[in-house]
Amino acid sequence: MKIQKKAREEAERKAKEKEDALTPEERRTELLRRQRLQEEADLRLAMETFGLSTLVDFSDRKKDKRDKK
Repeated sequence: MKIQKKAREEAERKAKEKEDALTPEERRTELLRRQRLQEEADLRLAMETFGLSTLVDFSDRKKDKRDKK
């Protein structure tokens, strides 16, 4: 147990050091990446809850709307 705890603390320390070394732009990019992953996970969970099996890709629709402006 002690070895696992020590390894986990070491990993957390390294992750903190790596995060502290990021530029503000890199931090923002990482924050947005994590947010996107969480939103995708939430969507999958909601779809499973309601028995839906396919994911609709709206990315093409967003591109069309941007191009029309």
